[in-house]
Amino acid sequence: MISNLNSFIPNLDELKRRAEPHEDSRPSAEALFVATGELRNAGYRDDNQKLFEVVRDYFAAELEHRNRRGLFLSGPAGIGKTFGIMVMAARFGWPVIPAQTFEEVWLSGENTAGWDAFVQGQDFFGKPRLIVIDDLGTENCPVCRFGTSCNLLAEVLDTRYRVSFLRSGIRTIVTTNFNDEQLRSRYGYRIDDRLNEMFQFAAVGGKSLRG
Repeated sequence: MISNLNSFIPNLDELKRRAEPHEDSRPSAEALFVATGELRNAGYRDDNQKLFEVVRDYFAAELEHRNRRGLFLSGPAGIGKTFGIMVMAARFGWPVIPAQTFEEVWLSGENTAGWDAFVQGQDFFGKPRLIVIDDLGTENCPVCRFGTSCNLLAEVLDTRYRVSFLRSGIRTIVTTNFNDEQLRSRYGYRIDDRLNEMFQFAAVGGKSLRG
C-alpha cells in the first residue's frame, strides 16, 4: 500500500526542476520565424508589440517542446489576449473554455466523474490535456448548487495544480483582466501561491483594438 501511495506524492526535486526555467528556454530563430508567420497569417496584429512577443515566444517554445509551465496572460479587455491564445490553441488542439462555462457545466448537475473529466480536459480517449481558461474572473462567485456554495474557479485551479501539474506535468493557460490584487482577493493567497509555481506570468497593457 505504501508504494502505491508514494506514487501519488510528487518528488520535490522534480517539482523544482519543472518550475525552474530551461537553460535552453529561449526558442530558436527558426521556431520564432514559424510562430510569427502563423500568428500573422491568422490575422493576429502586432499593434501591441509586447503582447505579440509574449504570445509569439510561448508559441515558438511550444513548437520545440520547451514549455514546462503554463502561461498566465493578464491585461485590459480588448487588447488581443484571447485571440492570440486561440491561434495557438487551434494549432495544438487545446480546448478553450470560458470561465463562465465551468459554472454552466457545474450547475447542469454533471456527476463527479463527468465534472472531473471536464476539468482535466480529457480527450476522446480519456487522456487529460492542457486546457485554456479564458477570461478568468468573469464567472459568478460564489456558485451555489444543491444548497452548497463554493468558489468554483478556485477549485478548478487547485485541481489543475494538484492533479494535472504536480502529478503529470500537464499545463494550463489562463487569460484574465484581473491584476495581482484582484486575483488574491477573488481566489485567496493559497491559490495565488500555487499559481506562481504553475505559470509563467505576463502582464500586458495597451489600448483596446475594438474601438
